[in-house]
Amino acid sequence: MYHPCMRIAPALLLLACCGPGEVHVTLDPVPAVAGCGRIANAQKLLVSALGDFPSDTRQVDVGAAVDLATFPPETRQLAVEVLGPGGVKAAVGATAPLQLAELAEGEHVPIFMAPKDGFCRTSSMSEPRDRPLIVRAGAGVLVIGGLGASGPVKTAEYYDPATATFTPVTVPTTLAAMGFTGATATELADGRAVIAGGPPVVYGVFDPKTLSFGRPGTLLEVRAYHAAAALDGAKIIVAGGCGFLGATGMCAAGSERTTTKIIDVDSGDISDGPALGGVRLGGTATLEASGADLTGAPEVLLAGGIDLAGNPVATIERFDPSEGAPAAIATPGAAGLTAPLAAGGVLVALASPGAPAAGGASVVAPGTAPHVVGAASARAGAVLVPLEDGTVAAIGGRAGTAVDRYLPALRAWKLVSAGAASDAPDGVAGSGAVRLDDGSVLVVGGHDSVGAPLDQAWIYRPAVDRGPFDAATVTPTDEASAQLDPLDPANVNTTSGDWILSSSGPALASWAVIAGPSLVSGTITASVRPSGGVAILVGFVDPSHFDALVLPMGGAAHLERHTPGAVTPLCTGSPVPMTLGEGGSVTITVTRKPDRISATVGADAVIDCAPGTSARGRVGIAPSGSGASLTVDTISVNR
Repeated sequence: MYHPCMRIAPALLLLACCGPGEVHVTLDPVPAVAGCGRIANAQKLLVSALGDFPSDTRQVDVGAAVDLATFPPETRQLAVEVLGPGGVKAAVGATAPLQLAELAEGEHVPIFMAPKDGFCRTSSMSEPRDRPLIVRAGAGVLVIGGLGASGPVKTAEYYDPATATFTPVTVPTTLAAMGFTGATATELADGRAVIAGGPPVVYGVFDPKTLSFGRPGTLLEVRAYHAAAALDGAKIIVAGGCGFLGATGMCAAGSERTTTKIIDVDSGDISDGPALGGVRLGGTATLEASGADLTGAPEVLLAGGIDLAGNPVATIERFDPSEGAPAAIATPGAAGLTAPLAAGGVLVALASPGAPAAGGASVVAPGTAPHVVGAASARAGAVLVPLEDGTVAAIGGRAGTAVDRYLPALRAWKLVSAGAASDAPDGVAGSGAVRLDDGSVLVVGGHDSVGAPLDQAWIYRPAVDRGPFDAATVTPTDEASAQLDPLDPANVNTTSGDWILSSSGPALASWAVIAGPSLVSGTITASVRPSGGVAILVGFVDPSHFDALVLPMGGAAHLERHTPGAVTPLCTGSPVPMTLGEGGSVTITVTRKPDRISATVGADAVIDCAPGTSARGRVGIAPSGSGASLTVDTISVNR
């Protein structure tokens, strides 16, 4: 009989279970340097089971047993909070997504504990790396290249979150012979990673399943300090950069490239993409939706970078990778790093590598010009990392240990102290960073205040409570619960103290998404004051993949499916009252099940249909119809 339990040791050294006839599972806190995140004076612990059900939390004494058999077998994640004196949450952690019912006898489940909004040192890398390439690969992270004390580093290593250790990775000689200065690292959809360019005329594909590189392919030309993005499961695009590196490792005058190439890393085929409008060294490339209703073929957005003189490039460029010349658009308020946002926009902020410190920021929505948002602390050599709750963390590149977090709903940044119990890197710049499956952030390498490269690595545990299996109640004007991300912040008006979202035309292309929770079943409740129709988005994967329950004032409620290149009607319900929103707020309640959806507007049932299985995804809200607007008071997601 399946009957797991855990026992929690006094210093949170392990959580284990024992007893006749039980399945024994151990929840192992992953080692952290100097025991950071392990609280000697822990008083109580909160152990939570998360999944497609209301969260199930137990408060237990340190050393007491926790019977997991009383948790739902559909549990998809376990979270632990350590309460210190006075009930203060001294350390928190979560497992990567799992299937509780599938855990085997004797299985060990890793969890990394750290103070909220704090850093803990993890194992050091095999050697110092300043400005390393870092990319997700499977469940772990590939770290490659960078600058050491005596020049370019020609090695790679793989970080395994389950053991918090780095394992050396053998790199083919043709890929590593001259180092990786100016190369790019790109994650493919299947978990592989592509290392392309720099001094050698080759690319390599890393497979996390075997922790090895395949046989390198050729680029046919030297290309360094370019931008790169994955177009599909096997193709990447490389854009801009230069064709010759001088003795200092920088691009030589006259070697700039304004071309783009599309590379199929499986077949080795290379084709020409559109020519760029100007020089861009060290920029970033991101895919974004296109078309008036955002169902067109994805376009490439190029941002950031510097020119040959070291000046920041003051434009973005966007283009269809298969045809058409890029359109250059000025980016007021923006600088050089990019981070994708939950609703489909792109945050462009801070300074590109090699550029002076900057704090300016803009958000670029598909097909639109950048919209200036509030500035962060000026940083140089920082990194941007999207977090589970839709905020974006700016880490490093300034004196001190504080982290700037961008709050999309408020179009502003919040400076967050790392706290006294943290092992936060102080004044480090040039690090690499990525988010891990448990919601934490791995930060590696960089250089200290005197320029010395570092071999250290840290885990940052942001104080966010809206992971994929959480519930949420969002009040967009309240900083503590503001995680509602508008696709285009230019369509948001807060001057009256309310949070008002306007449509951008007749097509459904102006929305806001609750970042964090994703649903296959649950209840969405929105208290809104509409002027025109309303749409509730469910199963939101990206701007081209979601279902929308459209509630037109006086028209029939209907459900439609948005996929690349198409909007497909699924089912139709009853007319929506013409008085929708008149005289104040209206409550819209949507009940979603894996294969059924129903909704009420106030007390009126407007739809109940079985459209077939829909995807797990986020929840959003939108005004519907040309000239429509929507004041959002609160919106909740419950399981």
